[in-house]
Amino acid sequence: MRDDDIMCIGSSSRFSIRALAFEMRHKAKALFQNQIKDAQSRVVVVAFVLGIKDYLDQELKSAYATSGTMYVLALSGLHMGIIFLILGFF
Repeated sequence: MRDDDIMCIGSSSRFSIRALAFEMRHKAKALFQNQIKDAQSRVVVVAFVLGIKDYLDQELKSAYATSGTMYVLALSGLHMGIIFLILGFF
């Protein structure tokens, strides 16, 4: 799922972990876009740090899958998300 696929149709005053997670992910992606100018490097960093593999091209996905590191991409994104949440980086 890409951020562009999400459309807000209403809001609630209640706290939502899901909304917080999407906001943190959006802020982290924006930070990487502003700081990492090389597109190929940026998509790899986003994949490793946030676990978002949507932006990897098919050739790179195949290379990660063949080498067995696609699993690492998913785990690293999960763990970094937990660390960011706990430490309150965003």
